[in-house]
Amino acid sequence: MKSKVSIIIYSITLLIATCSVHRAYSGGGAWYSPAEYYTFRVYDWSKLRDYDKYKKTPYTTDIARNCELWQQITSAEIPLKYIYQVVYRYSSENIQQVSRLIECPIQDTLMNNPFVKWIVLQKEKEIADYLHLMKVCEDTRDKLIDPWYYPTDNDHVSITLSDVYRQAQAYNGNRLRDRYALLAIRSLFASSRYDACINYWNEIEEFLPDGLIKQLIRPYIAGAYYRTGAIERAMHIYAECGDISSLLFCAGKQGKEVNEIEQLELLYKYCPDSPRFVKFLQNRIKSVETDIYEYKRDQQKWNDLVRLRDFAWKVAREEKAKNRAMWYYTAAYLSDLNGEIQTALNLLAKAEKTQGDSYVKESIMVLRIYLDAKSCVYDAGYEQKLFEQLRWLDNKIKSNIDDHVRQVTMEGGFWANFSYYYWNDMMRKIILSVIAPRYIAHGNYVRAIQLTNMADNHLLNLVGKQKTYIDETIVSLAEYRKSKKWYNGIDYRNALFALSDTIGVDHVIAYTQRLKRPQTQFDRFINERSYTDLDFFNDLIGTQCLRDMRYADAVKYLGQVSSSFQYAMNTFKDGFMKRDPFSLRASSLLDNTSDYKYNFAREMHSLEQSIKQTTEPNRKAQLQIKYAMGLENSINRCWALTQYYKGEYLYGFSYDMDWTKREAWKRANTRCKRLLKEAFAMFTDKEAAANAHWLLGNNVTIMNNYPDTEIAAYVRQHCDCLKDYVGQ
Repeated sequence: MKSKVSIIIYSITLLIATCSVHRAYSGGGAWYSPAEYYTFRVYDWSKLRDYDKYKKTPYTTDIARNCELWQQITSAEIPLKYIYQVVYRYSSENIQQVSRLIECPIQDTLMNNPFVKWIVLQKEKEIADYLHLMKVCEDTRDKLIDPWYYPTDNDHVSITLSDVYRQAQAYNGNRLRDRYALLAIRSLFASSRYDACINYWNEIEEFLPDGLIKQLIRPYIAGAYYRTGAIERAMHIYAECGDISSLLFCAGKQGKEVNEIEQLELLYKYCPDSPRFVKFLQNRIKSVETDIYEYKRDQQKWNDLVRLRDFAWKVAREEKAKNRAMWYYTAAYLSDLNGEIQTALNLLAKAEKTQGDSYVKESIMVLRIYLDAKSCVYDAGYEQKLFEQLRWLDNKIKSNIDDHVRQVTMEGGFWANFSYYYWNDMMRKIILSVIAPRYIAHGNYVRAIQLTNMADNHLLNLVGKQKTYIDETIVSLAEYRKSKKWYNGIDYRNALFALSDTIGVDHVIAYTQRLKRPQTQFDRFINERSYTDLDFFNDLIGTQCLRDMRYADAVKYLGQVSSSFQYAMNTFKDGFMKRDPFSLRASSLLDNTSDYKYNFAREMHSLEQSIKQTTEPNRKAQLQIKYAMGLENSINRCWALTQYYKGEYLYGFSYDMDWTKREAWKRANTRCKRLLKEAFAMFTDKEAAANAHWLLGNNVTIMNNYPDTEIAAYVRQHCDCLKDYVGQ
């Protein structure tokens, strides 16, 4: 038996837990709840990257973007890490050497850097000259902030800065115009020539392209205005840059205790459309989603969240900001978190009617689907609306899938429940945490299973491949599922399995009928995005029928399961289908394990018929004892006949995993004891009774109650160990 064991539990809330347990397995993985997927979205976080893998310190976004800009004007083939090395780590001497290499190429270790190599081979002296002047400016500014530097008239530092400004403003090219403007501004600011700094900016601002470099210049201009006494003007620019610290400084609040909302209010006063708002909201609310339970336990944190909601509502109402839809969306989302769903719906309606960018409008639509799922009456009208909403979401899933999503999905990110693909995450969150539980509550079990199936399998179907964990090869999804070699870590550890295994077998039967004969266009839409292998569902139904002692039905459904599917099951591959369920404590092994469940079901059904038809008491008793033995083994040592897992508890999870406490097990165990009691009461033949006790290992009973039988004589001759006579 393997050491790792996996289990899956399902409840009406569709919180799924898949963790290791003690004894046997057919699934496995990490605890998760799709209800906790990140939902709030106003900023594309994929724009943020970390290139500094060598110093193990994260790049700022500006540094990352700057490296990307250099890549754009040179070559996309140059890895960003090499650009970073030259721009941010090389000395002025290194850059001087690059210029020399352009004039006279020689063997030099600097050529190992692809960025340097490109500059040299392309003879890009323009870029090399700029990089050298940039390094000179940096070196000089570093000297200015040195505590041992004391300025003097016409000293080297001031002369150097003047030279940087002269060369920078003399540049008459186009490609590096904004970068040279940045150098000119930096040199003037470092020289404390603040008026000149402002005048130069006013001359060139309109000629510079919008973008990162222009953004990097603006804080220097704000600083220049502040030092010339134009504080209000400085505050406007700092606000536009999103520089809260400098804004607070200008407002005379530096060092004072200023809460989050007060900071936002100050920023909003001077720049209602500051780019900082978007990133702040994304970061702030994501932190809430990451630890929502901590927020709910901390009243102060929750109150701060409500105040943020109120601030967002205020900004949306006042119409000073351009992207008011974002603010209404934020207020709606936080209202829902606060349990005010009607307020959330009202605010969301305003967001839908208010102008906003397409990115936020998509997020608004997702929140609409989510809130409708929570608030609508589940009638025919809502089902039609849901169909249209899911078609929209389906289109987003298909059109936005990329190589990263495919890679993570193939490597198991999906069933490990990583929140990594927004569109599929949202479909799963809405269906698994809201729609399916509500359909269950309304008694529409088939629709709940249908939608759960789509939520679990749509992305898997689109990707169509999985990585194996034995040899880490990439195989098709179909091959992965049918293999006798690889462990199936998908189909027995997801919401669909958990729901189908616990909701009641008759509902699963009804679902398979709908799977084979869809009634509506909505049915067909869902089926096309689901896992539809009837072998899987027939085996699931048959196994539950065995669990419920419905052996005739078990024969019907297990008889439709192909041999190839049986051999690919985890319980079969793990060796849990070898024991003979009709031997004492399942101690014997079967020679032929094909159709393991089907043969058991057929034999139990046959025994039921024979017991019913047999009138001779001794024969009837023997049949009943064999039946009871099979029943007892099927829920214990041969548990793979009636379950897909066996365990005791989840690590870090309070759910009791001992399925011997479940009603199905209790019913079977009770019936087993009753049948045995009835059977032994039927015997009229002592030899037959003794033989029955022998089959059950009751040697003491044989010697005490049936000492004159042939079985007793056999026991005396062959059982010479004391342990054979104690404990039944």
